[in-house]
Amino acid sequence: MVDYSPEAVAQRLRLMSNLSCERGFVNKGVDMSPDAVADRLRSMNALSRLCARLGSVGPVEAGEKSIEGDALVLRKPPQPARAGWAEAARRVSQKGEDALVMAEFNNDDDADLKW
Repeated sequence: MVDYSPEAVAQRLRLMSNLSCERGFVNKGVDMSPDAVADRLRSMNALSRLCARLGSVGPVEAGEKSIEGDALVLRKPPQPARAGWAEAARRVSQKGEDALVMAEFNNDDDADLKW
């Protein structure tokens, strides 16, 4: 069983970082020190918890997203996405304007498909 305690994870990160340095790992400007990696993992963990909390209140619709100070601010859109689309589609259908613009066509291999 794998130990996921913070101490065990930090110990494995230190070992991986040391091995990377010993083997000549080129970090391309990314700080791969154990402390930096642990900080990134803590940030990812906090973000994962935030996403889980947001998921528990329901899906976040497309709306205004902004950073204000040190806070991520999500605002509902002024109106729901696709508002009025159902009524517009009904009107188009009633007027008979929903005919295909281009005739249907088959792909060469459609006859070989088994449904």
